[in-house]
Amino acid sequence: MKATLIKKLNDTQNLYRLDVPIEKFKWDVDEKTVSYRNVVSSICSDKCAELQGRYEVYLFGANKAGQIVDWVELPGSQKGTRDIEQPLRDLGYEIVSE
Repeated sequence: MKATLIKKLNDTQNLYRLDVPIEKFKWDVDEKTVSYRNVVSSICSDKCAELQGRYEVYLFGANKAGQIVDWVELPGSQKGTRDIEQPLRDLGYEIVSE
């Protein structure tokens, strides 16, 4: 599986396109499984880490422009790291450049 780095959005967020989408079940009104081929990997802020006592890298569903479309974190988000690529690697994705 490949996660292609589309662009660095800022110092703490990258946009990736996945060849195999990440799926999650939505418990909201629809109660259905959704798939995200575009994801933003985001490192929590220093203030967030200070409050939680640790860093965390979140994965969020996004559109092609890198705008987050679902603020509920995706499976694979990780506590205790600042490595923005680690959650995707641990899910089995190889990180490649466009």
